[in-house]
Amino acid sequence: MNASPARQSGRFRRDVVVSIAIIGALCAVLMERLTYYEEYAEKTVAELTITNMRTGLNLRKAEMMMNFAQEQPVEALGENPMAWLPAPTPNYSGEFPGQAPAQAGDGIWYFDRNARELAYRPNRMRHFVPGPDGVREVRVKVSRRELAADSAPERKPRPWEGVALVLARPYRWF
Repeated sequence: MNASPARQSGRFRRDVVVSIAIIGALCAVLMERLTYYEEYAEKTVAELTITNMRTGLNLRKAEMMMNFAQEQPVEALGENPMAWLPAPTPNYSGEFPGQAPAQAGDGIWYFDRNARELAYRPNRMRHFVPGPDGVREVRVKVSRRELAADSAPERKPRPWEGVALVLARPYRWF
C-alpha cells in the first residue's frame, strides 16, 4: 500500500523543518565558538605585542650597556613603548592627553601622555575582567624595578638593570 500524496508531503515538510532546526542549532554553537576563539586570538596578539615591547626595551638596554650610556634608562621611564617596535602596530591610534576618546573605537593601542602608560582597549571583552579600578583596558608602563637584595650587594646596580616594562593595572583575560 502506498501512502497518500498528502501524507507524504506532510512527512517531507516535517523532515525539512527538523533538518533546518538541527542545522540552525549547529550554526549557533559554531558561531559561539568562533567568537570565543576570536577573543582568545585578540588576547594573544595583545600579549605578544607587550612581549615584543619588552624585547625592544631589552635591546635598548643592551645598546646602552655597549655604549656605556648609564643615564639613558632614566629617560626611558617616560617613553612610549610603541617606539621600541620596528613599526607601530596597525591598530595604534597615537598619543592622547589621558584616555583615548570613545570615537577612537575598540581594539586599539594608544599612549596616555598624562599617566605615561601604553593602553590597549580590547574589542571583545566577554571574558575580560578589569582590575579593582574597573577600567576595561590593558595598561603597561616603563618603571624602575627593584633588584633582589641578594644580587651582589657589594656592587652598585647600574641604572639599566632597574628598568622594566610592567603592567600598570591588574586584569584577567580568560
